[in-house]
Amino acid sequence: MRSIRVRLALIFSSITLTAIAGIYLYVAPQLESRLRDEKLEGLARDAGLYSRDLIRVIGTNVDEAAVNRSVRQAADRAGARVTLLGVSRGSQGVQTYPISDSTAETKIEDIDFTVALEAARTGRTATGTEPTNEGRVGEAARPLFFNDRVARVVVFSAPLGDVQGSVALIRRQIAIAGAFALLFASMAGYLVARALSRRSCSTSRSSRPAPSSCVPSRPTWASWRGR
Repeated sequence: MRSIRVRLALIFSSITLTAIAGIYLYVAPQLESRLRDEKLEGLARDAGLYSRDLIRVIGTNVDEAAVNRSVRQAADRAGARVTLLGVSRGSQGVQTYPISDSTAETKIEDIDFTVALEAARTGRTATGTEPTNEGRVGEAARPLFFNDRVARVVVFSAPLGDVQGSVALIRRQIAIAGAFALLFASMAGYLVARALSRRSCSTSRSSRPAPSSCVPSRPTWASWRGR
């Protein structure tokens, strides 16, 4: 009967472990993807709302200080980093180059802004992520037109650390809950097997001689002598 208890406990544990693994391997990545997409959609909305002042200065005699001020104002309103890039067309095709950045950086080496190049080539807002020296960031690039051509591209970007932190927290909670569920399943399987064995022994006593595993051991003469 002991082997049956162990087998049932293992079966219950295996089923529970499979369910936990499925949740951990499927739900957590799906959640991370959904949170990342929501972050990118928010950046794209901000790019559409807070880049109007930058559109107005294209093709005007506004000085560099005014452009930098408009970029910083857009960043403050959106709560994101804002980078304004120019667009050039030559023998190598469409290329982008930085003009202004809300962090007062003009020489940007850790970000390629591939979404900006996509927006310049397609004329549509592009979103994506890329790694930087400070971790992965989400980006939304909006093309800015002048004379029916893409003249500038503005990129709204923000770190994805909060998304990764939320997913890591949920994964830890799944792991902790899974450990308790696995322990409970093992105990439940063992108790069910124990109850079935007792019921089997009770039925055996009422109908026919009980198996040796159901008969309690009796003290021997040697054990009585030892008392």
